[in-house]
Amino acid sequence: LINFVLRRFFIQYFGVEILGINGVLADVLNTLSLAELGIQSAITFRLYEPLAKKRMDEVNEIITLFRKLYWSIGCFFVIAGFVCMPFLGLVVKDVQLSMGYIRIAFFLQLMVSASTYFLAYKRTLLYADQRQYLCSLVDICCNIIFAAAKFAVIVCTGNYYLYLIIQITQNIVSNLIVHVICRRRYQDLNERAEVGTELKKNLFSDVKNVFTSKLA
Repeated sequence: LINFVLRRFFIQYFGVEILGINGVLADVLNTLSLAELGIQSAITFRLYEPLAKKRMDEVNEIITLFRKLYWSIGCFFVIAGFVCMPFLGLVVKDVQLSMGYIRIAFFLQLMVSASTYFLAYKRTLLYADQRQYLCSLVDICCNIIFAAAKFAVIVCTGNYYLYLIIQITQNIVSNLIVHVICRRRYQDLNERAEVGTELKKNLFSDVKNVFTSKLA
């Protein structure tokens, strides 16, 4: 309901053109998200058994590898976004807004997506442990609080950049809260564990299969 009303105000105060550009830039970034390769699905699958059987050494090994992979993907995602930036004129045409304005908007949307890769890997731990409701509660609370900030920005300033900056802040805050929850719930969690060759081999085999599906 909040998102529905927010979209109504978005169109009224920002205009249909910015709404269209927002959608196009989001689609470009969704294409780049193929870089994720399905790693989250494979990691979730690998975490089920060790979490259920309280084998924290194995959990630490998996989370350590996941953190390294997601940070690498996040860096690649940002670099790929900057590479795409000069070519935005090929997909965004016949608009009143300047290309400089659109590129700044694209950069901010890029940061919205990138913040997920750098901070959200802890959510997978809760998903695999059948505690996704904790993530949902955090997201609902953050959605309500930051929706109020977005309404204020839309109505009082009409500044699309500020709107995107609030979205970046929301991603960071919600993921940091999930990070704290994981730290308290899994006190033996160690993100600097030694990663064995067997885990890497099994994980990459899983990722290869999931990526084939995502690419299709």
